[in-house]
Amino acid sequence: MGALASSTAGIPGQAKKQIDTALSLAPDNPLVLAGLGGWNIEVVRVGGGLFGQWIYAASLDAGVKAFKRAIAIAPGDLIVRYEFALQLAAFDAKGQRAEIAAQLGAASSAPAPTAYEKALQARAKQLGDLLAANDLAGFSARVKRYQNYP
Repeated sequence: MGALASSTAGIPGQAKKQIDTALSLAPDNPLVLAGLGGWNIEVVRVGGGLFGQWIYAASLDAGVKAFKRAIAIAPGDLIVRYEFALQLAAFDAKGQRAEIAAQLGAASSAPAPTAYEKALQARAKQLGDLLAANDLAGFSARVKRYQNYP
């Protein structure tokens, strides 16, 4: 869904209200903070920096800050690191390449006690391998697939 359609439907605002509620209940929960980070980055990615800032007070910097806070609280949480890498990769894979590689590397080597975490870890390793091989077309295609975009 594009910026205009999602904004008209009120989706970004509804999502932000839910995140704010979660933050009020659990301000130091790394997954909630990752949700805030992902919301900021996605709003700016879809709507652009000016639109995101003007309409929703969203920014790349706020998204990165939220993810970094989540990582500081739970440095071994591979879900947070994987989602951070995925959001940055969708936003600007070339410009954020070093941070993406660092987060994918950390996610690939973190403990994965659940089947879900093992699956995300396999994806992180695959994305890291594509990035290391400089296969940016394959990397970009996987990022879109893992974000459920056509």
